[in-house]
Amino acid sequence: MIHGGDFSRDLNMAIQTSGLDDFREQYRRNHLLVIDDLQEIETKPAAQEELISTLDAITAAGGAFVTSLPRLPGSIRGFRPPLISRLSAGFPVPIEPPGPEARLVMLNAFAKQLRLDIPADW
Repeated sequence: MIHGGDFSRDLNMAIQTSGLDDFREQYRRNHLLVIDDLQEIETKPAAQEELISTLDAITAAGGAFVTSLPRLPGSIRGFRPPLISRLSAGFPVPIEPPGPEARLVMLNAFAKQLRLDIPADW
């Protein structure tokens, strides 16, 4: 998993150091690419173009990608239409923070893994 801003920084570094082929190999060989906070490349057209090519290469090889965004791709003004097209072809799933009951279940599961006792009346 990588953050959108890191993808852009890695691309810039690759361009500056003549390491673009290595950059492309690193990202395009993945069977699954996960990018968090993709909106961070909203104002970076070069990163968007490289990502479009990367997503095309991954899907052509039978792979997949997962991205996280705070809203639908089409509502992010700086995204280029080809990127919106690729991201919109997927299945958007809203993710909400867990409610109080789910948090208690997770807390108990983590406590059990760590062999910690949590009082029942807590």
